[in-house]
This record gives sequence, C-alpha cells and structure tokens, in this order.
Amino acid sequence: MSAESRKSTDGFSEEERAAMKERAAELKKEANRGRGNKAAAEELDVLSKIAEMEGLHPEVWTS
Repeated sequence: MSAESRKSTDGFSEEERAAMKERAAELKKEANRGRGNKAAAEELDVLSKIAEMEGLHPEVWTS
C-alpha cells in the first residue's frame, strides 16, 4: 500500500472509504431489489463483478 492511500483525515484511507462506498451501494441495491428472483439477481451481481476484473476472458467465467 502506498503512502498516499494510507493518508486520511478521518482515520480511513482512500481505499477503505472506496470499499465502504461500494458496500453501501451493494446494500442499497439489495434493499431496492425486493423479493423478486433473488438467486438470478445475485448471479448477475457475481458475473458483473467478475467482468470488472482485469485479465479475465469471458470464456472463463461464463462456462
């Protein structure tokens, strides 16, 4: 971790704050989803996260 990512005025690094924001967005998305097809929605979330990863070809995560 670089010195820049550890700097903070609130006690949290920029990386930690980004992770908290991402988790908050995930929780909000879950809350807005309702009682629909939860398994399908979760599968789409997982596939979208995998797609965000660098260096991974779609053939690997769709099979």
